[in-house]
Amino acid sequence: MTWVEALKVIGPVVLSTIPNAAPFVPLVLKGIEVAEDSKSPGHTKKQLAKDITGLAANVTNTVAKRVVIDPVQAVDMAEQTINMVVEATNQFHQEANKTTNQ
Repeated sequence: MTWVEALKVIGPVVLSTIPNAAPFVPLVLKGIEVAEDSKSPGHTKKQLAKDITGLAANVTNTVAKRVVIDPVQAVDMAEQTINMVVEATNQFHQEANKTTNQ
């Protein structure tokens, strides 16, 4: 199982534990996924994930022609959750790989 595959499994579960996170889950997960694919250093990935989340919120609002997701709240939610999601995904990925390799 790749890290991104693990993210897709564990990310929604972790984010579901955070009050009011539901509207931001797809944006944050996609931001993390794209940042992970960038092969950049960790701090750069985090900023990229936040930038993508904010951009996605702005695009969503533009298409809807109204504020569906507040971009500032989306970036704040990304900031708060990225570390949690990444840590949980890393642990899940390590355990899944241990089980697979046994």
